Amino acid sequence: MKKIYAYLKRKFGPNFVGIPLNQAVLQDPNHLQSPLNPWAFIRVKDEFLTLQKSLDSILGAIKRGVIVYHECMDDSEQIILNFCTKNPDFICVRYPYAVLQNVHTDKEREAQDRHKMYEYYNFALNLIPKNQWLIKIDADQIYDAQKLKESFSLVQYQNDVVFYCRINLHLEGKRLLLIKNSPISDVDDHWLIFNQDLSFVDHIHSIENQNGNKIFHTWEFLSIGFSFRAIQAPLVTWHFPQMKARRNIDQTSLIPFSQYRSVIPQEFISKRIPLDMLEEKRILSYWFGEEGGRDLIPAHNF
Repeated sequence: MKKIYAYLKRKFGPNFVGIPLNQAVLQDPNHLQSPLNPWAFIRVKDEFLTLQKSLDSILGAIKRGVIVYHECMDDSEQIILNFCTKNPDFICVRYPYAVLQNVHTDKEREAQDRHKMYEYYNFALNLIPKNQWLIKIDADQIYDAQKLKESFSLVQYQNDVVFYCRINLHLEGKRLLLIKNSPISDVDDHWLIFNQDLSFVDHIHSIENQNGNKIFHTWEFLSIGFSFRAIQAPLVTWHFPQMKARRNIDQTSLIPFSQYRSVIPQEFISKRIPLDMLEEKRILSYWFGEEGGRDLIPAHNF
């Protein structure tokens, strides 16, 4: 995925020139054009298992945002409406069209662009003012607000882009598990970026199924229309990608979280992961509170 994504990016080269930011703006967490005051860019589809905790987890770092949702069949819409009522600098908008999922058939592919994921993303992007900063936030991730906030200070130039990795986890009761075949996602698809000359484009890959019919796999990729310096942030988030009612997880893909060193390279841990982001009880406390975190059910014999 990373190789596919790279062709849409204009990374800096030896002639890269950083666009200076006014120091007063750079250091003012309330200035509308400061990277310390980004818009949260959030899209939601049936995320009620993680949504409330995800939204609450960013409040110590982010004061404003756009939440766009579509076709929610669970309680996600009500959670969003309640959250925006309590936090009026967050705007919620319902996308008025059905959206194709990332895997679909030849016939479904004939749908108008407004039904495709990349246009859904562009709809949300267009709600954020130009020439201000935004950060992609996913509703199936829980964030360490202090570390997230600190990552905004990595920006020095207007054409800096901060990229975020994530660790892929799952819960069974109070057992914390790790997705062993993909424990870390580090594919440059989450970012803090200045909203100038950005748009999402459709990437399509098709295969034939056993019946000879084409099945399309599509991804929405961010096209960045300027030369930039890429900055890799330390881990600031825990990702729970399978905690959705519409997904069934392969139990054989899970291992106890305590075994993370067997699947995450030590070099990556040393360079990118603060040690407290790997504390099992701390992670569980975000779900169950301090008491629940202390009284966890060990996953070691899973």
